[in-house]
Amino acid sequence: MAARTVALDSMMAQTRKRNVPVSETLDTASSPSLGAPGAPGASDSAAAPLVAASPSSSPVGRGRYALNRRRRALDLVLEYGIMVVLAILIVYFGVQSPYFFTLENAANIGSAVAVTGILAAGLTVALIAGQLDLTVGTVMGMTTTIFATLTVLDHTSLLVAIAVAVGAGLALGLVNGVLVVNFGINSIIATIATNQFVLGVSLVTPTPHGQNVFLTDQTFQTLTNARPLGIPAPVLVMAVVYLLLYVLLVHTKLGSHIYATGGNASAALRAGIPVTLL
Repeated sequence: MAARTVALDSMMAQTRKRNVPVSETLDTASSPSLGAPGAPGASDSAAAPLVAASPSSSPVGRGRYALNRRRRALDLVLEYGIMVVLAILIVYFGVQSPYFFTLENAANIGSAVAVTGILAAGLTVALIAGQLDLTVGTVMGMTTTIFATLTVLDHTSLLVAIAVAVGAGLALGLVNGVLVVNFGINSIIATIATNQFVLGVSLVTPTPHGQNVFLTDQTFQTLTNARPLGIPAPVLVMAVVYLLLYVLLVHTKLGSHIYATGGNASAALRAGIPVTLL
């Protein structure tokens, strides 16, 4: 009896420190399975109280719960906020203009954003891999300048001009990759430096004074302004790029490696993924 009284006093003292109601402690102490050592049905570990305060019963627990709720709400806003705003804008413009929800307007919007959408597709891969490329805009300007110079000033064939422009873009991407992977330079710093170089090349490529060059090739204009099945050609190109990117990232081993590298490059390297080749 004396041992049971001592155990009960110890439990009540610990309960006051944990802010557990005394009634819960008394119920625990009176349970045959949680009695003092040596009591019927008791175990050696039953001397310590097994009733703990719930996370929300103390001020600290309630504060953590409220903080977690705010974090979850912020995550939802960051994940779906842009889509909600876009939906609101679509509804607003659809109500304000009777021409907004027309096929012709959809084709015009698609043509206007096709180039930006294709650039965004390439940048998405870099972001998933944990890198950031700030040269996408200037590289596009440089390749356009090279293409225009070859076709207009040098009268090069269309296919050769496209091949040279694409090759220049790939070469710049290779330079950025070498700076980031082999030299260990932060991707933001490296692409800021190459961005200035590419901008300078774009200004002096047509003429030393950076004069404008206007595309007058009729074949090129016919291709870019074509509308097979009523859909602008740039929109079709963007759709093909998105489809290929989806297959690459979701259904190939390379896509899994890109996701793994962006999540934790060190762990991906230890798992045998060739991080430096991505």
